[in-house]
Amino acid sequence: MKDDNQIPLNLFYDEARPVPDIVRRVFGAEPIPEGHRNPTCFDAFCQLRDCRYEWDEVERAVGMVCDRDDFNYAEASKIWNNVHKREAREPIHDGTIGKEAEVGNSQAKPKPSSLITPLAVTPELKGELPKPFPNQLELMIAFKPGEYVGITHAKWDKKEEKFRPADEGKTYLREDLLKRLKSKTIQEIFPETHGYYIRLNPMVRDGSHSYDVVAYRHALIEFDQQRLDQQYHALIESGVPIAAIIYSGDKSIHAWVKVNAATLDEYRKRVKILHELFKSYGVDPGNSDPGRYSRLPGAMRDGKEQSLLALNAGVETWEEFEVRIKRSQIFLSLFKASFSGEQFNSLKIPPRISIIKDWLKEGDLGFIYAYRGSGKTWLVLSLASAFAEGSVAGPWQVYGQWPTMYVDGEMPASDTQSRIRDLNGGIVPENLYVINHEILYEENGTVLNLAEPQHQQALLQLLLQKGIRVLILDNLGCLFSGVAENEADEWEKVLPWLLELRRARIAVIIIHHTGHDITRMRGTVRREDSAAFSIRLDDKKEGFNQAGAHFITRFRKYRGSQVLHDYEWEYKPVYGLDGSSRVEVIHREANQADIVLQWIEDGLNTCTDIANEMGLSKGQVSKLVKRLIQENKVQKKGRIYEVIDLEKDGNEAKSSETKI
Repeated sequence: MKDDNQIPLNLFYDEARPVPDIVRRVFGAEPIPEGHRNPTCFDAFCQLRDCRYEWDEVERAVGMVCDRDDFNYAEASKIWNNVHKREAREPIHDGTIGKEAEVGNSQAKPKPSSLITPLAVTPELKGELPKPFPNQLELMIAFKPGEYVGITHAKWDKKEEKFRPADEGKTYLREDLLKRLKSKTIQEIFPETHGYYIRLNPMVRDGSHSYDVVAYRHALIEFDQQRLDQQYHALIESGVPIAAIIYSGDKSIHAWVKVNAATLDEYRKRVKILHELFKSYGVDPGNSDPGRYSRLPGAMRDGKEQSLLALNAGVETWEEFEVRIKRSQIFLSLFKASFSGEQFNSLKIPPRISIIKDWLKEGDLGFIYAYRGSGKTWLVLSLASAFAEGSVAGPWQVYGQWPTMYVDGEMPASDTQSRIRDLNGGIVPENLYVINHEILYEENGTVLNLAEPQHQQALLQLLLQKGIRVLILDNLGCLFSGVAENEADEWEKVLPWLLELRRARIAVIIIHHTGHDITRMRGTVRREDSAAFSIRLDDKKEGFNQAGAHFITRFRKYRGSQVLHDYEWEYKPVYGLDGSSRVEVIHREANQADIVLQWIEDGLNTCTDIANEMGLSKGQVSKLVKRLIQENKVQKKGRIYEVIDLEKDGNEAKSSETKI
């Protein structure tokens, strides 16, 4: 049974940042013994810092510890601040709470650097500060009717030798506060001469901690390093959505930025953006707490008045500001990526490595297509095995071993397994990873649909985590549901993801079908615009009852300069007396006369068209056609070639007049 004294770690614990076991000394069931609280908290806070936890994430749990152990909350907060004055270290990698994975794992992908450009500090004078608002009550527009406002006075801290908020403060109903201020000034109600503080977000009644905040409306931006005029004009010129700008009565300006976050997590993310933006101005990074105190306008601070300088500056909403950020990010990216001729010429661009010398490099996108039952899966499983082992697939040598993911969206899992085994002497190559649609569904009811962004990103994350270099998707019809095949714009659902894979240098091969026109992939031709190659399989089997596969591979698109030959393939199942099975794979360069015959059957019926398609001279094509005429397979009518159909009316020709 759980001890009532134990502080639940799920108040702040993030599985992506496991914390060392030392933290249990603070948050465990046993109270911290008196006399050991400060050093124990210091050690635990150091580890939380090293694991990249922030005060607003752990404050609620720390508050519960203070209540349980009768430990001074202000002292705990001070220890946290002192800890963060020191540079973070690598976190302890053993004895962690939660996942066993090390935080400092060298395989972990580094987080991308922020694209927010910090504002540059301008040394020139910006002019005087604006005159304070005559009615300091106007700050109350930052709060809504019925909300509670937290206020406290300043008290001298002997240890830090400065004034700080005296205590957790008192909450005032907005309407009651406004009513009192109609008959008295702020200085009459709050007479302390060393200043007063006001929480920048509404609280629950009598609330005193960050977890008592009822709306993550404002974030506090405070500077200490620059002149007051520089601070003020940096805020104004930044365009951030500001609810109020307050002079602290000393050396800093406070800005209440309208972040209007829905959750604490969203609040933290938006605060980090602001801190990055104002980094050059020495923004106080400790102001990430939604329950933070700011200065109360109208109160006196050692002879100077804390004053309200501006209301509703910058853009109106955080969403408008995000649009501005995005625009500046795009501009910065374009600026950094634009090069003059000489600059571009001097760039050291790493070459893409060849996987198969003649036609496949890392990051390439390609298609393999054929009519159903022609042998597409046999071919891609041969390729997948060769990629994984660094071996050969028919005539194609694979250079090096390439971890490969085969995603099967159609075949029964048992068939996929037996085919891979039969091609590899009864085993599955170690570097070959398989996702089968049946097993995936049985695991948790998931139906993979790579037209959905969530599924695309999940698969990309898996590929990066496992170090996959080649992805084979079998097939387009089964794995991309909801993408209208004949609509060119529908491919936009998939293209950005494929470009992400290219940038990650993951080669992608997509399997697809032909329609009734067996010379073309089914659907829009726009899919092939970004492809480096496409291979068509022409079926040579005598009938569907023939086991295995028999086809010719033909390149229909290729960005290289080498001549790529057509090959004839046969996959022949071989069964042993002991019940074992294997598949014998035979390949040979396709007979060129047979290829010419196939082109004529497919609709290319002139010498010029066939020569261009095959990369041969017209004289070579003419010799091959003469052989076909002698074999009574083709006849010529003027410049047009026709296939002879011996089964129809004797020697009556079957015309193939359509030109491609």
